[in-house]
Amino acid sequence: MRDQDRKTSETKDWYTPRRERELIRQIKAGKKELLEDVIAHYYDEILRYVIWQIRDPESACDLTQEVFCRFIRRVDRYEYRNLRAYLYAAARNLCEGRRKGA
Repeated sequence: MRDQDRKTSETKDWYTPRRERELIRQIKAGKKELLEDVIAHYYDEILRYVIWQIRDPESACDLTQEVFCRFIRRVDRYEYRNLRAYLYAAARNLCEGRRKGA
C-alpha cells in the first residue's frame, strides 16, 4: 500500500460517524478549535464538488470557504444527522445561487 493510500485509509478509519458526533458535541461545548478537524476532513471533497458544479476553480475556492463559514456560524444550532450531506447541501445551494445570480 502506498503511503498516500495508507494515510487516506487511516483518516477514513479514524473519522467515523460516532467520532464526528463527538466532535460536534465538543465544538458545541466550547472547543471551537476542533472545527479545524472537521474542515480538514471535508474541505478537499467539498472543493472538488464545487469545482465540478461551477467549472471555475478560483470561484470554487471562495464558495467552498463560504460553505465552511456558514457551518461555523451555525454550528451551535446544528442538529447532527449527517454532516457530509449537510455540507454538500450547503455547497449545492451556494452553487445554485451563484448560477442564478450570474
